[in-house]
Parts: sequence; C-alpha cells; structure tokens
Amino acid sequence: MAGGSLSTTIDTIRSGVIDINLDYSSIIKASGFLQQAPDKIQKAISPAINRALEHFKTIELRETAKKYYVKQKDFKGSIFLKWSSGGLMDATLVARGHRQPITKFAVSPKKNPVKQGSFRGAVKRAGGLKPIPPAFLAPFRGDVRAFINDGGRWRMLMSPSVPQMMKNKETVAEAEKSSREVFVRRLEHELKRVGALP
Repeated sequence: MAGGSLSTTIDTIRSGVIDINLDYSSIIKASGFLQQAPDKIQKAISPAINRALEHFKTIELRETAKKYYVKQKDFKGSIFLKWSSGGLMDATLVARGHRQPITKFAVSPKKNPVKQGSFRGAVKRAGGLKPIPPAFLAPFRGDVRAFINDGGRWRMLMSPSVPQMMKNKETVAEAEKSSREVFVRRLEHELKRVGALP
C-alpha cells in the first residue's frame, strides 16, 4: 500500500481544552483506492481511523506519563474521542482539564507543614525534585498545598493541566508516527475484509 503523511492539527488551548485532529486523507488518497473502489473503501476508512485514534490516545498517555510525574489513570475523565463515521477521513482527540496543585505531582515533604526554604518539587521527571526556596506547605481545605508569599498574599503553586502536558511536541510526534503505522496496517486489513484487496 502506498504511503502518505498524517496531518495533525492541535488547536490552541482555551479554557483548559485542546483538540488534536488527525487527518488521514493524504494517506488514503495516496493508496489510490478511492478511484478504484470508492464504495468499498468508504466502508474501510472509519474502522481503520478509529483503531488508529485509539492507538494515538494510548501512546499519548504512555509518553506523557513518562515525561511528567503523573500516572495514566490520572487522565481518566479528561480524554474524549470523536470517532470517524460514514467514511470521514479524520477523527479528533479532545483533552480537558484545569491546572492542578503542584502537590498532586512530586513533592517533598508531602504532608507535614514545613518551614520556608525546605520544600522541593517537580512536574517533569527529567532532573528530579528541585528546591523551590520561597515555597512552603500549609493546610488547605483538609489537605496540604504548596504556597509562596507573593507580596503578603499566599499564592498556591500550580502545575500544567492535562491538555498542556499532552501538547508536548515530542509526545505528539511519537503518537502521530505510531498511529500512522497502525492506520496503514488496519486500512489494508479493512480493505481485504470488504473485498477491495485480494
């Protein structure tokens, strides 16, 4: 089967939402089957795209969890898939979420309030925990949060949101490459299933 490029469009984050649109039209057109068997390929397109979209999600979550102090289960309820249907050549992954307190990631110490200057934390795994001299821990609504004194007012230290973490260029590139390979393989399988390929 002929190749082709996968077009990935990432909408700018607004209100903690990001859309990652996967457009497979160039790959499908490069295959040449739209001209040879348009009816049959229409039946094969959506299942192949949806399998690739699910794979894209899997890679995104796996790679994001490698780069940040988060677990894949932390994304539950934040990721939504807009499936391809009726032979549409694209599908969309939507990530929603607000910024979280840095104490949801990796910090030391975790619970007991500490004096200013002894707090360490990190959002990304690279480099490990780093001192945040102005920060300190304090009770907050039955939990403990990290703050800094900002001109006499306590300001809570926050982390990136799920959409911001998933927008990482390296992560998207890896997910795009892998899902393209899955799509090409799956499209060939679906074309054989509908009789467009021997």
